[in-house]
Amino acid sequence: MGTIIKATGVSIDGSINSSITHAYNAAEDCIANAGIDRNEIDIIINTGIFRDFNLFEPSVAILIQKKLGISSGYTAKKHTLSFDLMNGACGLLYASQAVDTIFRNSDMRKALIISSDTHPSNHKVDEFPYSHLGAAMLLEWDDNNDKGFRDFQFRTGKAEFSGVESYMDTQAHGPRGRESLSVHVDDDYSNRLIAFTVESIVRYMESAGLEGADMKAIKLLTTQPTQNFNKAVTESVGITDHPADDIYEKYGDAHSSSLNIAYHEANSNGLIKENDRIIFSASSAGLTAGTVLYNN
Repeated sequence: MGTIIKATGVSIDGSINSSITHAYNAAEDCIANAGIDRNEIDIIINTGIFRDFNLFEPSVAILIQKKLGISSGYTAKKHTLSFDLMNGACGLLYASQAVDTIFRNSDMRKALIISSDTHPSNHKVDEFPYSHLGAAMLLEWDDNNDKGFRDFQFRTGKAEFSGVESYMDTQAHGPRGRESLSVHVDDDYSNRLIAFTVESIVRYMESAGLEGADMKAIKLLTTQPTQNFNKAVTESVGITDHPADDIYEKYGDAHSSSLNIAYHEANSNGLIKENDRIIFSASSAGLTAGTVLYNN
């Protein structure tokens, strides 16, 4: 038994600058691709970071649930658990682990993970390093013991280096603070994140007993915060099959949606097959890295 990916969806319309709209559109696309009744969804988790007007309460997941019309109102026959879980580009894997745990300890069977990032002003800002887009993934419990996620592993680096810091400077922006954001990226962030990601994947493969596996039999999907990030990681690890190598080239830094879009693109293009073994690798500021094996 395991947690499997039932469907994915994306929102990549460049004319949309609202994180909530991107998340909603991606969720609708995902639900349509899954071919399910939306009221079957037991859990909704939002992993997006940069949201409209720096909104933090109520949770964005609840706003998306209401917009989707899922189990809305106190009189609904079924209630859906909704919450935000934010950890940068690693959010998808943290949320997937949470869903897997809930599935194994309850009768819940379907979960929607959504993400989106836009500048809080709802306008394109040249200095903002992340792309305006959204993604969604529907996870489902499956009784097949050979399918699904296996052995989540997370690492954090030393506290003296985070790589990226984003904050709302109320003194600098004053009354326009809700529409403003400051993002600082260290010059050596990319190189240090690549090294940390490679080390995390190697450690994972050793602990999971994959160090002696045929590298041609394993696919690797990574987050892609910079140009050639995925290529540098896969070549260092020795895995030759990286079916979504051009995500940054096509979309820029998709941040919280990066890993989801990588899977969506590879799967939509027929590059992921039945019974494939896929390593999902997410890494972000912190430094933080998450790794998990997925049996398709």
